[in-house]
Amino acid sequence: MTRGPLLVLSALCVATATAAPQENLVRDQRGEQTRDLLDSQHSTQQNRVDDRRGEQNALIAPTTTPPATPGNAATPPSRSAVAEPDARPLWRLLHAGRLGEFDAALARQRQATPGWRPDAALLRERARLQRQDEIAAALALQDAVTLRHVMAAAPQEFGCTRIDRAWAAAAILARAGDEDGAWRIYRGLFPDCTPAANRIATLYKAQPLLSPQRYEQLLALEIAEGRRDAASDATLARIRYDLALSRLADRPRDVAVPDASVTELAPQIIAYRDADTALLAGWSAYQAGEAEAARDWFERAWQWQPADREAPYALAVIALDQGELDRADQLLATPALADDPRLPALHAQLAYAQAVEANRRGDYAASQVALARASGYGVPAGDILRLQGWNALQLGDASQAARDFAGLYRAAPLPETAEGLALARQRLGELEVLAREADELGGPLADFSDALQARQQYQRKLFLASHATLPAFRALIPAAQHHAPPSLAGIDSPSLAFAPGYEHRSGDAGRGRLDAWSGAVRGELIRDQDALQVRYRHLWLDAGEAPAQAHIGTPGTVYATSPVTRDQADELWLGWTREDWTSWRAGIGVTTGGDGATAWEGQLAARTQMATGWWELSLDAAPVRESLLSWRGMADPYRPGERWGAVQRQRLAGALFTQPVPRWGISAAARVERLPGDDVQTNQGWGLDLALGYDLQQAGFDYLTVGPSVRYQHYRDNLGQFTRGHGGYYSPQQDWALGVASQFLTEEGRATQWRGGLELGYGHSRQDATPCFPLGAPAGTDCPDYAATTDRGLYASLQLAGVHRLSANWQAGGMLSAGASPGNDTQVAGMLFLRYFFEPRGAVFSRDLPGDARTLTFGLERR
Repeated sequence: MTRGPLLVLSALCVATATAAPQENLVRDQRGEQTRDLLDSQHSTQQNRVDDRRGEQNALIAPTTTPPATPGNAATPPSRSAVAEPDARPLWRLLHAGRLGEFDAALARQRQATPGWRPDAALLRERARLQRQDEIAAALALQDAVTLRHVMAAAPQEFGCTRIDRAWAAAAILARAGDEDGAWRIYRGLFPDCTPAANRIATLYKAQPLLSPQRYEQLLALEIAEGRRDAASDATLARIRYDLALSRLADRPRDVAVPDASVTELAPQIIAYRDADTALLAGWSAYQAGEAEAARDWFERAWQWQPADREAPYALAVIALDQGELDRADQLLATPALADDPRLPALHAQLAYAQAVEANRRGDYAASQVALARASGYGVPAGDILRLQGWNALQLGDASQAARDFAGLYRAAPLPETAEGLALARQRLGELEVLAREADELGGPLADFSDALQARQQYQRKLFLASHATLPAFRALIPAAQHHAPPSLAGIDSPSLAFAPGYEHRSGDAGRGRLDAWSGAVRGELIRDQDALQVRYRHLWLDAGEAPAQAHIGTPGTVYATSPVTRDQADELWLGWTREDWTSWRAGIGVTTGGDGATAWEGQLAARTQMATGWWELSLDAAPVRESLLSWRGMADPYRPGERWGAVQRQRLAGALFTQPVPRWGISAAARVERLPGDDVQTNQGWGLDLALGYDLQQAGFDYLTVGPSVRYQHYRDNLGQFTRGHGGYYSPQQDWALGVASQFLTEEGRATQWRGGLELGYGHSRQDATPCFPLGAPAGTDCPDYAATTDRGLYASLQLAGVHRLSANWQAGGMLSAGASPGNDTQVAGMLFLRYFFEPRGAVFSRDLPGDARTLTFGLERR
């Protein structure tokens, strides 16, 4: 019960005492005198009550006169003949409450005055006082059994006229476990007892003694039938308000107050300025998730009770929940909270929240400072280490982050700490260490390890390896799925591709010029990280019509046979690739047709990934596909039956790509070559390429780089002519170029993807003078040496490849390349392809793009 109802109850008790008749006050005084004579032993008092009742009955009963006998009958004197004694002394004894003395005096008077009968009023008063004593004794003894006897004998003594006795008797019975008896007393007071203030006081007294159901019945009776003045109505409203509050207070602590209850009580809470109930309503709204309503109630409570500390405490809690950290800091400085034992916990929560907020906005150093404060306030070490680890990771201290998260994960293998440890290992380039830890420790760390490993492979364009590492994307826990690469569903589908192609090289007709038409079929079979390719291509080669007496073969005055400058050839290639941190590719091929012998080719290469890029070594042998002579060889038109050409490029090459700093990439390549051929002087050469690229990081692009490039190549001999001993391929003694290049690749995993490059620059080429017959002039021939040449000027090159997903099983794409260099040498090549996948593919990836416009190769295949 709140303080307001207690004050009302006191006022009601005073009003009740004032309203009682004066006679009641006299009776109470007598009762007090009687109670002073009571013995503390209940049995003795009960005996005395019984004795007094017997004496009273003897006084009230009529005197029995023996029957007269006929012989000696005497007529008793009449009442008028008996002298009436003075009754005033007896009345004084009654008024003084000296009942024992009264009884003795009455007995003496009766003996002294035979035939005298006391006045009936005197005897009634004596009986009344006896009842008062018995009632007082029963109430004083707090004895329910005695009280029931007394009430049965004089029920009118416990009604509206003696409402104080009714209250006391009901309390005694209720405390003795006789709620029914107490209920009957209270029920008899409603709805007619007056004044109404007595009934209102009864409601206050009955509430703690009756069951809620019976109390509410009593209250309902008063509400429905009681007649009240304005003051009593206001008090009754407060009783109903307090009852509603008690119901709310009795609910389980984890159950919020219903909105309807707060809404119904809100006007009274505000009218009474009931700060305690406003706090109750505020906490209930807070539990229900209604922060703004809770804030309003707490603000009211603080306004009504400024010195109280509960309201600022609650407002600080809400401010922390809402992320209003400055407001929370101000509230925690409220003087009323200075000695609140809950204050350190709120300071700890605030400091940790400030650390989290600083981390969120990227101020990791400030977050570390706030964490130090939070630690001083007793925030658990696990929470401190967790956020400290994330801060360290962002501040570049991945080693510290790894130590923090490793300790946390060993203590409790939770997804959050697993994620932190995985990202720290990734930052350190220690995914292999992460994999070992995942095997050792188990739990969610394995999911993060697989996800990051697969993502790294995906970013390195190792799509088959990525899919093999993470074949089931949905099997990861949700937190790890955020770090997994896009779905590669169907990336390992077998496929079959069909491609027509065309290539043109400028040059003298019948010699350096070449138009090559082709039709190719390619099939691929994939299992996990391994892919097997089979490619067949048919070629139509055309060098153009050779002029008369052209310097071809062994020049003479007249052709012995017309020069054959058109031919056909067939190529078959069987290749294998394996995608992994170290990727391998190998293959063997054969070319037949034309004037040359069957030519074999092959390749073996390995590419190893590094933390910042990759490096590669390769060894291969392939035809020099620059002219009809270098590719398939030619028949000597001056000497029938003799053939030469069909040069093979045997090359050892190395390549490197690295990103020493973000957005900047360096690519380098070096090669040494040996070029033998049929009746062609064996040549040697080497070359270097270097490029620097800056990634513009444009939306929609996997990369878009621009930067300078430089290249240099050298051959020992100039064998670019078409007489015997020459190979018909470009072999300068000095060739360098300096330019600017741009490369791009659009995003992976879309319906369409493009890759391209553009390079512009200045080049210089020098070809030394060379003999007409490098292997020596045949007998009877006279052919002057070829003069040295030098070319310089601008050059340009362009490459563009694209692929589009037509449906789940079909792709279409193509590639175009073009180049122009000093000396008016131009090259153009193009290819279109249509590919069928035997299993559905969800998107296209860069391994679907052709790598060379002249050959149907993709991904890591030879180009």
